[in-house]
Amino acid sequence: MWKFCVRSQRLADILIVRTLAKRIPKAFVDREMLQSVFDVDKLESKMGSAVSVLKWDFTKKLLSRITPGILDDIIVEIDGKSMTLSQLGHITAKNAQTMFVNLTASPQAVGLAVKAIRDANLGLSPLQEGSVIRVPIPKMTKELREQLANVAKQKAERAKVGVRKVRQKGMSEVKKNEKMVPQNDARMAQQYIDNKTSQYVDEIEKLLDAKQKELLQNC
Repeated sequence: MWKFCVRSQRLADILIVRTLAKRIPKAFVDREMLQSVFDVDKLESKMGSAVSVLKWDFTKKLLSRITPGILDDIIVEIDGKSMTLSQLGHITAKNAQTMFVNLTASPQAVGLAVKAIRDANLGLSPLQEGSVIRVPIPKMTKELREQLANVAKQKAERAKVGVRKVRQKGMSEVKKNEKMVPQNDARMAQQYIDNKTSQYVDEIEKLLDAKQKELLQNC
């Protein structure tokens, strides 16, 4: 009976703390207290960075037309390592109909890069010309727009994974320090991390929704 009461009281305490945490305006969050439990600035910076990278990809690379940026993050497996196409070569657009990937510095990767571009589900048909890959830019069809929308979803999922990894590290830091701070401080820190995680994941969802609507608007 005693154990049941203690467990019930703990659950009640957690619910009270979570309710209060959600009601506390941002301006009243005690950052000094949180900083004593985990590195608040580092956590927010890394979560924000994951969202910023996604915003950059959506505004500069993943557009309603094919641009050289779409090739940047294509992964090429070479010598047991995963490298992006932009790391291996120089990507340019000669005109509105053709992109080029110059792999003069990595000639051994040309064949693998051609396969990676072809397998990227972007409707691209790369052609090898020595150490250069020529990539004709296809017309924007309904099928291609749907493929780009799927790429957007994949990028958003990677951003979410990045945010959740930061959350996991933050929670581990709280766990490590919880015996050195008041119990309620540790609980508030955990709730703060969860709230921040939800905030950034929600932002990613909104970015994805807007991008997919943009890409599919003419379908």
